[in-house]
Amino acid sequence: MKKGFRIAVGIMIIDKDKNIYLFERSDLENTWQCPEGGLGAGENALDGAMRELNEEVRIKKEDVNVIAETKEYIPYIFTDSFIDKKTGEWKNTTNKKGYIGQQKKFFLVEFNGDEKTIHFDEYPEEIEFRSFKKVKKDNFLNELNSDFKKDMYKTVLDEFKSFL
Repeated sequence: MKKGFRIAVGIMIIDKDKNIYLFERSDLENTWQCPEGGLGAGENALDGAMRELNEEVRIKKEDVNVIAETKEYIPYIFTDSFIDKKTGEWKNTTNKKGYIGQQKKFFLVEFNGDEKTIHFDEYPEEIEFRSFKKVKKDNFLNELNSDFKKDMYKTVLDEFKSFL
């Protein structure tokens, strides 16, 4: 693992037709991504991914089939736009001070549940997302508004391409 990077997981969710779910962040308008989050102490990556799915979008592990995972943790460096120039503090409280980036293991899962169960208000103090949409693999990168994460997502798409 790389020093200075937060260890995290990401979950790429697809439906039976191979459409990819993207979620709009609640704190950054028109910024779309997959559910992601840090691992707890001693937590393994798959358990962390299932926990994040439930916490962030209320998808239960019983409603997904795990199809694949990335070979390695994929790193990226935070952009300067996360840091308040006056105070040096993080603008976004989900990014912990002291980390220069994150390294994530991604899981590809197929959602077999009811989309009506997807919601974002279970933990009002930590609402990550405001909406979701589904996109085709070929449009996925164009829908992101996080340039600093695009290389990470390109790697994820490449590793999962035989399943998409």
